[in-house]
Amino acid sequence: MKKRVLITPMDWGLGHASRCVKIIRKLNEYGYEVIIGCDNKPLHFLKKEFPNHDFVRLKAMPILYSKYIGASFAIFLQIYKLIYNYIYERYITEKIINQFKIDAIITDNRFGVRSKKIPSIFVTHQVEIRSKYFMSFINYINIRLINRFNECWIVDDKKNRLSGSLSNSSKLYIKTQHLSNLSRFRYFQTMTKKQLLVLVSGPEPQRSVFEKKLIEASKKLKIKSIILQCKPSQSLVNIQGNTSTISHLQTEALNKLILESRYVISRSGYTTVMDLAKLKKKSCLIATNGQYEQEYLSSYLGRHSFCLTSKLEKIDLEKIIGKLDEIHGFANYQQDVVNWKDIFKIIAYA
Repeated sequence: MKKRVLITPMDWGLGHASRCVKIIRKLNEYGYEVIIGCDNKPLHFLKKEFPNHDFVRLKAMPILYSKYIGASFAIFLQIYKLIYNYIYERYITEKIINQFKIDAIITDNRFGVRSKKIPSIFVTHQVEIRSKYFMSFINYINIRLINRFNECWIVDDKKNRLSGSLSNSSKLYIKTQHLSNLSRFRYFQTMTKKQLLVLVSGPEPQRSVFEKKLIEASKKLKIKSIILQCKPSQSLVNIQGNTSTISHLQTEALNKLILESRYVISRSGYTTVMDLAKLKKKSCLIATNGQYEQEYLSSYLGRHSFCLTSKLEKIDLEKIIGKLDEIHGFANYQQDVVNWKDIFKIIAYA
């Protein structure tokens, strides 16, 4: 009888759900039965990616962001929601385990989805959190919560890290394993077109602020621009002059579009960074104001000449495109080979 694994991505944008795609594929490849627990955008997205899998709705009280204050401070003001989510997840997890006869849990940044009854694995790239406020205290809580799991799977290579110091696991005492780059895409040679691709991502309201600004800026360009909104619940295409706006694309179509586009502009979310690295792209990363993880990543990758960086308020697409022609980007990026059989030992022996 196949062992059943519950996998639950965090419900903040699509990044956590996107990087779970590769884990789900590998679990399927090794003969495990996967139950997916999520809600909202991740639910729409993963149902399209895995239409034949069983799903369970795992709700979360939404964290609201602001145009006017940083993400860290906005989260701090809503800490009661995080506490509620944690208590709810601890309760609902036991019900799901009993209902679906779950043998192991893999959770991407949902601290309450664990059980003492079965192996529980925490997936993250952010062991060391960046924050303007209370960073020492936040990291103390983060490490303490991760250490309650049986293992921590780190989404990065052990030595040549894309995430820099974010994936520093020296303070964890549980077993850690490195999953390398979890991009769902595959690299292949193809002809590139002189076009700009803008990947819109992240939580509201900053997602829409980014989209609006880039649509306005792209209309001034002479080359073709494609704005991908990353809205999996919609399927709309709008064309105005040289600028096309697309709601959502499935993995294969998006894979091809990114490879074909000579220039890419996006937020510096870690999943997007993994995708750009895997596809060896030249890109400009724009950190979300007040999201200190993104600010750190764009600065770190910029210093290592993997990308250009820019502030959204000072965006100059003509200048960026000219500079992108001069850099190598992720052309020389190589990721580690992962032994998934070894990774899954904790589940195999459950």
